[in-house]
Amino acid sequence: MEFVNNVSLSPNPATSKISIKAPERIQLIKIFTISGEEVMSKTGGNNLSATVVIGLLPKGLYNVRVITDNAICNTLLYKAS
Repeated sequence: MEFVNNVSLSPNPATSKISIKAPERIQLIKIFTISGEEVMSKTGGNNLSATVVIGLLPKGLYNVRVITDNAICNTLLYKAS
């Protein structure tokens, strides 16, 4: 599996939910604090896009890891108030 940066995440910054799109089927989405603590995990449903509700997360910066069929993508998300 390779690390790539071909996944789009919007909106960013976000307040209540994010939309993730990938060129391959999404297997898993994980959200981590900047210190590395996993705060959310969601299956991707083998679709090319997914919606993740983040309304309960505290305001701050997060690392979003998207695992597709053949790749792993890490991107930053800013959760606004």
